[in-house]
Amino acid sequence: MALPCKNTESQAPPHRPEGKLLGLAKSNGSILKRFVIAITTFVVGLSLTAIGIVDQVRNSPLETIRVGIEAAPDRPFVIIPNRTLTAYPGEVEVIASGAEQVFLATVRESDATAWIADTAHQELRLIVDIEAKKATLNQFDRPGEGDLVDPVGQDIWRNSEVGAENAKIFVPQGNETAVLVASDGNAAAPSSIEIKWTLPPQPLPFSPLPPIGLALMLAGSLLILIDWWLKRRRASVGRNYRGPKPPRPTGLIPFKIAFPQRLKPPAKTSRRGRRGLSFVALSLTAASLAG
Repeated sequence: MALPCKNTESQAPPHRPEGKLLGLAKSNGSILKRFVIAITTFVVGLSLTAIGIVDQVRNSPLETIRVGIEAAPDRPFVIIPNRTLTAYPGEVEVIASGAEQVFLATVRESDATAWIADTAHQELRLIVDIEAKKATLNQFDRPGEGDLVDPVGQDIWRNSEVGAENAKIFVPQGNETAVLVASDGNAAAPSSIEIKWTLPPQPLPFSPLPPIGLALMLAGSLLILIDWWLKRRRASVGRNYRGPKPPRPTGLIPFKIAFPQRLKPPAKTSRRGRRGLSFVALSLTAASLAG
């Protein structure tokens, strides 16, 4: 008995292994492209971050400003007026050196002018070059023929400092404060005078480059991880590839092939039966010889 069988060759075309190899080659090419894009994105992000940080450091606000003068004044007194001391905001400090005795005092500017009177002295003014972004101190000579007086111990000074070879003093803000620089009233004033402004803290300028660069670096890192994961997955698929499987028939097949019958083994005879058969064979042989 045979059952009708359909032809399966037209329904399941043979599988070609070269097609799968071509697909693997294309996938490897796409993985290489993704890897190049990931590396490029990471490098661009790193460059933008570095440029942004350098730009912020370069444009960060100043913390201190120092302006000094090195000269050999021939006058016993030097006055730093209030408009020079208040040219910049923040705390002001005056430092002087270059004499055996250095005297510094803070005083109201009008009181200092009245105390010096007609005595010869010098005045320091701040000159700012906006185009060159540079500030300098210039000396202006004020001649006179007044008497020379020792400034140490006078009652008009708000604060005063006396030092050997150098001294410094902090200038209080407001109330038209000026600074008098001298030695002992007879010798020339110190030759080195410096003004230091400690500026108030200011916020850093915002640059969009570091956040953009960090975002690109994060995107590049994610792409590199995805590329590594895909490469590992493709490698595991290639190791487990066993080739194409033969197609399964989908139609009806002959009954004998579908249900094969097992061959029965020959029946075994007992010992008594084998003896009976031997006796019969001997009797037949004897009868044939006698007849």
